[in-house]
Amino acid sequence: GEHAGRLLRCSRWYGRGEFTDEFAGHFTNAVYSDDNGRTWQASEPFPTMGTGEAAVAELHTGIVYYNSRSHWAPEGVVNKRRLSAVSNDGGKTWEDVSRVVDLPDGPQDEDAFGLFGGLVRLPVRDMSVLVFSNCDSAEWRENGTVWTSEDAGRTWPHKRSIFEGSFAYSSLAAGRAD
Repeated sequence: GEHAGRLLRCSRWYGRGEFTDEFAGHFTNAVYSDDNGRTWQASEPFPTMGTGEAAVAELHTGIVYYNSRSHWAPEGVVNKRRLSAVSNDGGKTWEDVSRVVDLPDGPQDEDAFGLFGGLVRLPVRDMSVLVFSNCDSAEWRENGTVWTSEDAGRTWPHKRSIFEGSFAYSSLAAGRAD
């Protein structure tokens, strides 16, 4: 497509610092390069403040799916679930932000504020099968789990525990299709 070969990586703006009282001013975005990394451009910010530690995956349609940790939410809004958005222009801008109710954002106790998660699209022809990894625990960073989506990240109905002990930051990669 139009953005074939583009390098795309999530990034984060920390505002005035890495303190919990500053989280409302943080946001994620992406940086991209169309010349094999010689120069880089910054995307527009993710459309919700208080985000951090995100991951992206290109869908089979060329749309870019963005999944972000949620460090902060306005009073009265529960921020224990991941946030997502999409880009129709190769990662320059983000739209259709939503809370991903199927995916926990780290431990679910009231003192927690998220956890970096892994994200990858499996190489299945003409489908956007995504896999996401994070912990699935009420209190601690433990019980590593993967979730799968067969509808480009709209729902995540399948999950499987992969590790019962301590589990924190994770990354995922997919091999080539046979």
